[in-house]
Amino acid sequence: MVDVLGSRLGRYELRERLGRGGMATVYKAWDANLDRWVAVKVLHDHLADESDFKQRFEREAKLVAALSHPNIVQIYDFDQAQINNQPVYYMVMPFINGPTLRQVMERDHESGALLSPDAVEHVMQSVCSALAYAHKQGMVHRDVTPNNILFNEQGDVVLADFGLARLASGTRLTQTGTTTGTPVYMSPEQGMGLPGDARSDLYSLGVIVFEMLTGVAPYDGDSAFAIIMKHVNEPVPIDALTEKNVSTALGLFVGRALAKDPEDRFQSANEMLKAFEDAAHGVLPTAVRPVRSTIVLDTPEKPKNIVRNVSKTAILTEPRPNRLPLVSLISSIIVIALIGGAVLLRTSSTTNAPPAVNVPPVATLRILPTARHSAVANAMTDSSRMFSDDFSKAKDASWLLDSEDPDNIHKEFIDGVLRIQNKLAGTALPTVINPRSAEYGRPIVIEADMTLSAKVQPPAATGIVFRYENNDSYYVFAFDGVQRVSIWLRKEGQWTELRKQVMEWTPAEGVNPPGQKNHLKLIVDGDHLQGFINTHPVIDLNSPSQIMTGGVGVYLATTTNTAETDPYAAVDVATYSVQPYMGDVSATPTPDYF
Repeated sequence: MVDVLGSRLGRYELRERLGRGGMATVYKAWDANLDRWVAVKVLHDHLADESDFKQRFEREAKLVAALSHPNIVQIYDFDQAQINNQPVYYMVMPFINGPTLRQVMERDHESGALLSPDAVEHVMQSVCSALAYAHKQGMVHRDVTPNNILFNEQGDVVLADFGLARLASGTRLTQTGTTTGTPVYMSPEQGMGLPGDARSDLYSLGVIVFEMLTGVAPYDGDSAFAIIMKHVNEPVPIDALTEKNVSTALGLFVGRALAKDPEDRFQSANEMLKAFEDAAHGVLPTAVRPVRSTIVLDTPEKPKNIVRNVSKTAILTEPRPNRLPLVSLISSIIVIALIGGAVLLRTSSTTNAPPAVNVPPVATLRILPTARHSAVANAMTDSSRMFSDDFSKAKDASWLLDSEDPDNIHKEFIDGVLRIQNKLAGTALPTVINPRSAEYGRPIVIEADMTLSAKVQPPAATGIVFRYENNDSYYVFAFDGVQRVSIWLRKEGQWTELRKQVMEWTPAEGVNPPGQKNHLKLIVDGDHLQGFINTHPVIDLNSPSQIMTGGVGVYLATTTNTAETDPYAAVDVATYSVQPYMGDVSATPTPDYF
């Protein structure tokens, strides 16, 4: 990542680092033209990996800059600069010398106090006004949190970071397996990989209201995954409201604000503000009844719906359909795991790998020495133990950043992704995320979000390593930079393509090119192996299992073309997870090109 502190971006001199979030770092800067302090938000460089990022950045920045509302932080300027030959994208906004709502709540919490009713109402009036205006302009925030709600020197409330969440996701928002938002404040539909709409912002604001009234968020957990699962499945914890003597009217307001189904929530910010003001003054809604939300999870593998009932309290003025249609039961759960609890990673040895292109038998791959480390990963002792990582806490595992060949092999954590780079021609680089033995006695599903760098040589390949026992015994499900797939067994140093195709790598529908994310899903059910990329079935075969236990990890291989002068391969792994598969494996459609 480019260090811009002390640099000059256009006319802005970056003097002080104010904070860092998941999408950007904020600096206090001096505007040399207008002689004033400003805040400069520098987007993290991993966001610019997609080829169309510059166009999307300009489009989103213009939309945000067009917002003109007293409760929305104004965008003064936006541009791109070159620092050390790397593009740096930034936005310029007023420097607000005041606390965030998070800081205010933490200060009050330390003193054992809560926000006053007037302060809560002030926040609600301001944020609802900002959201009502933005939603009318077609802008959805998608990450309304106390950190994005600021108080200026006059005590006015302003909402920041419009457009950043959508910019970070770009066109990927519509793909299964992509989430945007902060887990504690994320709506159920966002946690399940849907883009969300204005009602998702209102859900997030409802979480903030709960926190302002009680001093705690409605749902917590040991991991982000656990928190999102509670948003999806658990009723609103009314006991926490009762303990803080929250009135019945406000309790009912919160119940509707946090309804699981968007149709059961307030449908606009103005409606929400009116209901809050009534509740704050003790006015009960005209119609109150408890309902049970039915979440319907539609799976491409199993056409029949799987229904889960979820208790909740809602305030309804008319009956609404209590269904939240989702894309896939398993994909949805793993989507939540995208921002799930982190576990320590482990670097495996680097070893031979299947060729990334169809080459003559004389082409060989190199074996690199085993990396040494002392870290211990969380055990995956059996197939019923869920494992997931979004790499948000992996920065503590500094051992993974070490490399025995630092000039050619590099691994690092950058803003919630594991980035692996390989510059050795004809070399595969398995990185074992969880080395502990896992029994495959029942179906499991392994999922990962992987983005090959746009700079790779096209035949470079990446994918999922599974049933990993040692350097000479494991399986690989992979895709390459020319949008092909394969599935391999390495046994006693020999590679076998399990489909026994004439062409070992076959073109596959739905595989995105380098620079774009691919969501991989592999269902392992004994001898039955099924692979999906971006929900498209690409592998479906029965192969006698030669390895029944083993770890899981990531595979990255450079081109086997020994004449290539720049054999560069790199992948960003945003999420990785393993868990029991609860679907009907037999119902999975077979790829039509087999």
